[in-house]
Amino acid sequence: KRGRMKRLGMLLLLVGTALPGWGWAQVPGMQEEETESRTSAPVADAARSAMDAGDWQGAVKLLRQVVAQPTAGAGDWNDLGIALGKTGELAEARAAFDRALALDPTYFRAPYNLGLLLSSRKDPAGAEAAYRKAL
Repeated sequence: KRGRMKRLGMLLLLVGTALPGWGWAQVPGMQEEETESRTSAPVADAARSAMDAGDWQGAVKLLRQVVAQPTAGAGDWNDLGIALGKTGELAEARAAFDRALALDPTYFRAPYNLGLLLSSRKDPAGAEAAYRKAL
């Protein structure tokens, strides 16, 4: 079992390293679960539209409003981490991914996306550690 986990971790590391850019984890069949971890409100919808359009600064501004609400879920914090990472704010992105995990320790997208971010920043050791949390 340990060997399988190590191979899976290495596969995630290779996938993250091979991607020209990094983005959020899109997993087929997981949309229902993802919806439950995100806020459904006009500002949250606008933030996700900004992300889809590549307007990372706009997304950060809107997502900061979303996560300021007590109903913010792990998916909201994960989205903020992605947007912050895209704007180069690594420390804040890492903190957002950590907050997502604090809200839901089973939310694998946050450490996976942190791994992608660290991999894109040429930090393979940090990326591997993040990917291991995603397992």
